[in-house]
Amino acid sequence: MSPGDKYSGPVIIRTVRLDLAPVEPSDAHAALSGERLQDWASDYPTEGDIVIAGLVAQNSIERTDAYVPYKITLRALGQVIGGCGFLGPPDATGSVEIGYGLVPSQRGKGIATEAVKGLLDTAWRDPVVKLVVAFTDKDNEPSQGVLRRVGFQQVDSNSEQLRWEVEREPLSP
Repeated sequence: MSPGDKYSGPVIIRTVRLDLAPVEPSDAHAALSGERLQDWASDYPTEGDIVIAGLVAQNSIERTDAYVPYKITLRALGQVIGGCGFLGPPDATGSVEIGYGLVPSQRGKGIATEAVKGLLDTAWRDPVVKLVVAFTDKDNEPSQGVLRRVGFQQVDSNSEQLRWEVEREPLSP
């Protein structure tokens, strides 16, 4: 993958327990139409997944190889249990924003932390990326814990959200 390359096909991110696979237009159309796919957990998709499905279906997200929304599959169950991903490629300053969410039945098991680590590992493979940004609602302490566990620091807030950032570690000489 070269920075900024146009999307040419799936980039699958594998972690210890998870497969993160791009949300394809067919997934998005199923979520938006209320269709149930066989590999979906009973409480998938969440509201956040449906919002992302709408953006994918409308082609509103710039798709570059790794910088896409992903569906999270827990391999042990063979089920899609949430979503995560990038809200586009890195900007001119090398900053990229991530988001993530899980179905209620799979929260509190370290899965979101593992998925975010997978996103960070992917981002750091791109030399253009210098900073990864995420936002949480002020009252979403579990999500804030996910970000803290993977090295994010809270840097700003407004009346509803907290802004979190993690910078690329300097390369050793």
